[in-house]
Amino acid sequence: MKIRKGTNRIVIISIGSVVKFPRFYVRHFFIDFFKFLKYGPKQAWKLMTYGLETYWGFTWSFFKGIVDNWLEFVFYQTYKLPITVPTYFSLFGLVNFQATGEKLEMKGVDLWVQMVKLTKGECWANAHHFAEPENYQIINGKIAMVDYGDFRTFRVLLKYWRVIYEQFDLSFDRKKVKK
Repeated sequence: MKIRKGTNRIVIISIGSVVKFPRFYVRHFFIDFFKFLKYGPKQAWKLMTYGLETYWGFTWSFFKGIVDNWLEFVFYQTYKLPITVPTYFSLFGLVNFQATGEKLEMKGVDLWVQMVKLTKGECWANAHHFAEPENYQIINGKIAMVDYGDFRTFRVLLKYWRVIYEQFDLSFDRKKVKK
């Protein structure tokens, strides 16, 4: 069993399954809140009203991991794309259960070069999700994305999933490509 900490979630990987829990940044939120408070109640309130994509705002600190879990579950249940690792169950984003496969053994740069080419550069919309080998596994000899709980990632996957799934080369090495 392995435990990994991502920015918004804690992931427990065991044989045959992955369990994802949201991370809560209570300490960081209150440290920032009191920093903002010294500039007055308006600034403190501003921190409370930041959206999900604003680091350390109230909604990001407490809800981003839950939302990511829930979006991943809904996306998989809606589309069931073979490029995504199946998310079988979510308890309203508080815990997700996913399948697991083999680890993708590839350098990040080799993964990224292929993703940029296969998505015609649109993977830049969420480079983190597309560039990290840890965000992928191999299922039935094909690449599958593990971390896809984001609208920007959804748009790219819906448009290019078939191209990525069918054309991704697991043995690609950019150093061996003829120029």
